[in-house]
Amino acid sequence: FAENKGMFRPGATNIAIYNKQGEFVGTLDKAAMPDFSAVDSEIGVATLINPQYIASVKHNGGYTNVSFGDGENRYNIVDRNNAPSLDFHAPRLDKLVTEVAPTAVTAQGAVAGAYLDKERYPVFYRLGSGTQYIKDSNGQLTKMGGAYSW
Repeated sequence: FAENKGMFRPGATNIAIYNKQGEFVGTLDKAAMPDFSAVDSEIGVATLINPQYIASVKHNGGYTNVSFGDGENRYNIVDRNNAPSLDFHAPRLDKLVTEVAPTAVTAQGAVAGAYLDKERYPVFYRLGSGTQYIKDSNGQLTKMGGAYSW
């Protein structure tokens, strides 16, 4: 999914989803599969939003560099640009990223409740380095792994 391989290629629609037993459980049919190539390919901690800037959460202050694509190029953070009152930062990199294109950034930003608009944002496809859970049909959560474990 996060590597955009096989049926999860960027732009794919109506993607059939199966559980671990191989049983059909649903279809990703509300939006095309996004291109995740702008996400750090090492630990998924940040997203390229400009050829020289990434975006992430401020509480992830331990990483010092990122890589994209095949991982052959490493980009060092030279300025964290931490937001004073939000859990957000937009670090500047030491050189321009050339192997992937930056992702588009919505104008909604941190507007309260903006992403609750189901007409404009019918679904969210995510990847990253946070704690992973599976939720069953009864709403029961099962922890699959902690942050950075995948």
